[in-house]
Amino acid sequence: MAKNVISEASDKINNFSEINSNFIQKLTLKGVTKRTIEVYTRNIAQISLFFNQDPLTLKEKQLNEYLYHLKTTRTGATAFKHAIYSLRSLFEINGNKKLKTKLPSIPQAERLPVVLSPQECKRLIQAPDKLRDRYLIGFMYSSGLRINEVSKLKIEDIDIDRMQIRVVQAKGNKDRYVPLSKCIAERFTKYLKIYNPQKFFFNSCNGKQFTVRGIQRVFRAAVKKSGILKKATSHTLRHSYATHLLENGVDLITIKNVLGHKNITTTMIYLHVAQPKPSNFKNPLDILYNKL
Repeated sequence: MAKNVISEASDKINNFSEINSNFIQKLTLKGVTKRTIEVYTRNIAQISLFFNQDPLTLKEKQLNEYLYHLKTTRTGATAFKHAIYSLRSLFEINGNKKLKTKLPSIPQAERLPVVLSPQECKRLIQAPDKLRDRYLIGFMYSSGLRINEVSKLKIEDIDIDRMQIRVVQAKGNKDRYVPLSKCIAERFTKYLKIYNPQKFFFNSCNGKQFTVRGIQRVFRAAVKKSGILKKATSHTLRHSYATHLLENGVDLITIKNVLGHKNITTTMIYLHVAQPKPSNFKNPLDILYNKL
């Protein structure tokens, strides 16, 4: 899809191919992920085709017209948000600070993440028929890794002796270590013996690297079979992991580091969803009058 739109813009619009190549190069050097680059370049191609014009020659009035078009003709805020992020990056890279600052701000919706209870997580882990799929879902819940991190994980990244998982070049191009679950470690040898992965820790049925889409299919099937009614995605396991750590008394800084968050404010969202245990919850009035 992205390549088709970009090819069309390259064929129809003067200078687009050169602008796009420079855009990709600069984004790559800044450490932007391949997936984000695809989204940004597709958006720039779409706005260029909308006006049949070089994107760097667009005026403020045209930008507002296009963004209004997105707001009024497409469902959801994703297209609008991605268009603004793409244009901001394009103008910043090409030194057009004036147009960058005139782009509208994006209101941040205050949505709390969906979190599964420990009992729901257990049902989810037990749902698949295949050992590999049960092990996969259990691993994701026990580590809090992002789905793309799980897909790229190699056998050598699992350190049984030190009970650690090494996450290489994760979001933000940073490595980190995550504690390894005892349950995962105890079943490690059995998993390797049955499925015999050669390079990547999780393989598909044909022995190749388990893709993000493949993992998502396994997760959706497990949700359906377990009867969980919440709108859960694979990322819900990461939210559940962090929330349950917090409920079990792990401090926020440790959770931030394990999740690989750049800023503590990102981790603080779990303060709004974690439920204090009855044994830890003490009403200040009861303390004041010694009613505990």
